[in-house]
Amino acid sequence: MNTATPAETLLTYLFVPGDRPERFTKAVASGADRVIIDLEDAVAPANKAAARSTIAEWLQSNGDQIDKVLIRINDAATAWHAGDLAWAQAASRAAGLASPIAGVTPDLDPARVTADMRHAKSLGFGAKMCIHPAQLAAVLAALAPTAAEVAWAERVLQAWSASGSGAIQLDGKMVDRPVVLKAERIMLLASRP
Repeated sequence: MNTATPAETLLTYLFVPGDRPERFTKAVASGADRVIIDLEDAVAPANKAAARSTIAEWLQSNGDQIDKVLIRINDAATAWHAGDLAWAQAASRAAGLASPIAGVTPDLDPARVTADMRHAKSLGFGAKMCIHPAQLAAVLAALAPTAAEVAWAERVLQAWSASGSGAIQLDGKMVDRPVVLKAERIMLLASRP
């Protein structure tokens, strides 16, 4: 039986500043239908990067509450937007959530849809909303991993498997659980017909 709350019955959304982790659990327990942890207006510019780390730590420790939490990121016109998007993707993976979904491209031209999806993919989006079946092939092509991505994913998974568990180094870079999840997703996409 599905116990998820239907969207139309969600009536209250409570904001909490992204740099005030002592308030996150209290906000979730407040009775609000959803809690919006705010990285935008509620966090001073000097605290934004630290707030991302704080939120990620809280999400990892409170995974049972994740279905009640939304994250408000900074506007695209700000200097923090790209960092927020990148963070929203290693945070989604760490919390076991799907990647963010890119919005609609109103154009049916496959080249435009492909370009939009490739740009969205570079920002951490892992799916796209479509308004016409003609857009599906372009989205799938844009999301298909390259040969280099598949080779990287294979190396990551082989090294991870050989290590047993825990963070490892590969090519001078740290590989931990979120990186492994990314590699697994690449392999899953590569196996898609």
